[in-house]
Amino acid sequence: MTNNFRPRLATLLLIILSSGGAAYRVWASAEHPLCRFATHEEQVELEEQQLLADLAESTAKAADEIFSLVEGLWEHNAIERLAYLGFKHDRDIARLELERQGRLLERQTSVVEQYRLQCAAFAAGTSTGDQRRTIEAAYLEYSRADCAALEVEVEIGKVDTAFRVEMLESVRDLRAGDVATRQDVIVAIRDLEMARKRLDSATLRTEACRRKTAPAVVPPRS
Repeated sequence: MTNNFRPRLATLLLIILSSGGAAYRVWASAEHPLCRFATHEEQVELEEQQLLADLAESTAKAADEIFSLVEGLWEHNAIERLAYLGFKHDRDIARLELERQGRLLERQTSVVEQYRLQCAAFAAGTSTGDQRRTIEAAYLEYSRADCAALEVEVEIGKVDTAFRVEMLESVRDLRAGDVATRQDVIVAIRDLEMARKRLDSATLRTEACRRKTAPAVVPPRS
């Protein structure tokens, strides 16, 4: 509920802060309910993101420890290849997810600070030009952090896709030996297709994010 409402609230607040005139100083006041509510909502989001980052740290630590045990079993031929690949995949994904959650935490921290600074600055009667520059700087800072998180998401997609390719090959080999079932093959194909779609989506979103945050190129004078 909150996550669906917040973007509309943020848009409304930025429109008000960009409107100028006598009315905006009242609405933009750091003591106005709209500013207080928007800042509170973003603070809640920050606390939730901090929890996700903490959980990702615990998950990554456990995945590292488990894989260390699995490596010992693998060296002594005491674990099947598919199981080994699964634990390695979990370890690699957990490490990347920890990085991604850290990027998202940086992004949300920036959002909270920008809301606080903007509400305070606009309440003091900042000029229209300064308003726009502050809002643009806040947007670019947020977008750069978002791009960094998306770049990690692409890396997660690459790791997952490579794993799904190996899994499909192994399942097909097992199917040829009547160890795996036709259903196992179908599931492996499905998982690979889904991994590729997630990777393609993350790649497209990352490229779009980079284009938005790329500095404008000024053509040379003729």
